[in-house]
Amino acid sequence: MAYTQVQFGDWILEVDVESTKEAYVHRPYINRCRCQGCQNYFKLCSSLPAEILATFNSLGIDPMKEGEVSVLYKNDDGTHVYDGFYTFTGTILKQPIEQSLLPCTNTFSISFTDKISILTPPVLKPMLQINFMATFPWILKESSEY
Repeated sequence: MAYTQVQFGDWILEVDVESTKEAYVHRPYINRCRCQGCQNYFKLCSSLPAEILATFNSLGIDPMKEGEVSVLYKNDDGTHVYDGFYTFTGTILKQPIEQSLLPCTNTFSISFTDKISILTPPVLKPMLQINFMATFPWILKESSEY
């Protein structure tokens, strides 16, 4: 395993990008869930802003593959607030004293934890979880159920 240090704000992580990429090769695509929220998110993944893709890529995560994603609510402007998480191989070297979401863009924020919510095979060790909260447009042809 070859670990690389990455930094996000006050977070410093040691990440095995290649091990994580290999694990994501074996995971199903997130659109196997047929709910509208996952279908919309899957469609959005191919056009995510460069900053968001760079965040996932620096950890070895393929955002189109299975993680956990859900719609929290629909905003008045038609956008939808999502939260979710993905796992990856790594350890936390340093974390902020006060843990809160770190903005990557004005619509996408992240945090990290070593407390894993759901173990998605293949299990990675040591494992971390990136949590995110994001506001995304609705791009499905069907009207939102939310």
